[in-house]
Amino acid sequence: MEMGQNMGQIVRQQNFQRSPNLISICVDEIRNGELSGRLYHCYSEEACPFSNVAHLIELAENLFDQIKFPQASTQMRTFTEKSQKTVQPPEKKKSAEELEKERGKKGTMLLYVQYRQRSTWQGMVKWVEGDQEWKFFSELELFKIINQAIQ
Repeated sequence: MEMGQNMGQIVRQQNFQRSPNLISICVDEIRNGELSGRLYHCYSEEACPFSNVAHLIELAENLFDQIKFPQASTQMRTFTEKSQKTVQPPEKKKSAEELEKERGKKGTMLLYVQYRQRSTWQGMVKWVEGDQEWKFFSELELFKIINQAIQ
């Protein structure tokens, strides 16, 4: 598979599996260009099913907010008062090795989001079946990489 020059930079094998926010994206179906499948992370024994890319982003954003990593550089505006409760991050229930064993029917990606700056994500993604890794600088770029890798 070839990536265009503007489409994610292939990087040398990195060991980001020790990251606290490692996510395994198991793509089970691609219908009309829309991905669906399961999302796994180390803070839950259960899979989080997603029906489209927007749902996947929402699940990941909720996880990042819950574990407070990576912290968002911008906050959503609200017109109602929100209580500022201090919540302890959840305990890990799965190891990175267990996450890596999960596989999607169409493909599997390991996702490490390093930063949430400019209201988007920056980080690294690894295509498990193709044994390639890329850096990405936005959610759009990430999903272009995933689409090209899996299809």
